[in-house]
Amino acid sequence: MPGPAPVASSRVVLFRRAGCHLCDDARALVQRVCGETGDVWAEVDVDDPAAPLTPSRREDLGELVPVVEVDGVMRGYFRIDENRLRRALAAAPRTP
Repeated sequence: MPGPAPVASSRVVLFRRAGCHLCDDARALVQRVCGETGDVWAEVDVDDPAAPLTPSRREDLGELVPVVEVDGVMRGYFRIDENRLRRALAAAPRTP
C-alpha cells in the first residue's frame, strides 16, 4: 500500500503528532480508505518545525489532532469517522 505523498499534490491531508494513539488509528484509516479509492493523501506532523504551517495554524491543529482535511476542508478531528471521509471523497474535488 503506498505511503503519503507531498502535501501540495494531495487531496487528503492528515495532521498528526508522534505518540498519539488516535493519530495512529486515523493514519491507518486514511491509508486504507485512500488505498481503496485511489485518492492521494499526505500527512503533516504538527510538531515538526519544518512543517508548512503558520504558528497560529500549528497551535489550532495541535489541539485537535488528528485532523483530516479533504480538498482543504476539515472533515474530522479527534476520532475520524470513516463514513464521513468516504462521503467527502465521493464528492467532486474542489477546484482552486
